[in-house]
Amino acid sequence: MLEARLWPKPPAGRHPSAIVSPEAKVDPTAFIGALCVIEAGAVIGPGAVLDAHCHIGRQAVVGPDCWLKSGVKVADFCTLGARCRLQPGAVVGADGFGFEPVQGDIRRIPQVGIVVLDDDVEIGANTTLDRARFSRTVVGRGTKIDNLVQIAHNVRIGRQCLITAQVGIAGSTTLGDHCVLGGQAGVAGHLTLGDRVKLGAQTGLFEDVPADGFMNGTPATPFGLERRLVVLSRRLPELFKKVDSLAASLDSAGR
Repeated sequence: MLEARLWPKPPAGRHPSAIVSPEAKVDPTAFIGALCVIEAGAVIGPGAVLDAHCHIGRQAVVGPDCWLKSGVKVADFCTLGARCRLQPGAVVGADGFGFEPVQGDIRRIPQVGIVVLDDDVEIGANTTLDRARFSRTVVGRGTKIDNLVQIAHNVRIGRQCLITAQVGIAGSTTLGDHCVLGGQAGVAGHLTLGDRVKLGAQTGLFEDVPADGFMNGTPATPFGLERRLVVLSRRLPELFKKVDSLAASLDSAGR
């Protein structure tokens, strides 16, 4: 395969500049690149590849045959299943955006959950997946997430979903299996999207969507209706001219 020829998997080994805790467990078949940091209790599975400058937090798990490109961060206690592929700059397990106003101040709410990526998940460059407030932020098996996507705390994404660039999913929202979210779609928090839901590019969603729904626009509207509304809206200038002309005719007749 051309990709494998252009970017061959590096042989097992550890760059001398890598910093690996003696309490970490690194499989001898894994590759650890230059200036990587692996904290105490972390587990790096067989055949895993960590390119330069990756950071794996305490007790985090990187599963078999994962490939983490340069600068990937996997925070404490988070887990990657087998064959996950993370592009440069991806961050798994940063604190969720949890704050509350208290007597005029904005106080931070501790985020003590984790992030779990199932097998065969792919994460794009500079995408962020926030750790849950208490339990888990979850990405299901085979789901692919593009660059510059924000997945907030406690989100649960099903299997085999496609989430394209610049999508934002607010906290505690659940996506079913085989969902497709177009570029720059925004999904409000605490919603449920059923299996096979589709959102068009730049859709702004504020309500639950049942299985097989296809929504578009802001606020989100069923796709067929939204397309008809767009066509009709383009005829509004002509309609206003006709109304003005009719009103003028009535005024003249009244005089």
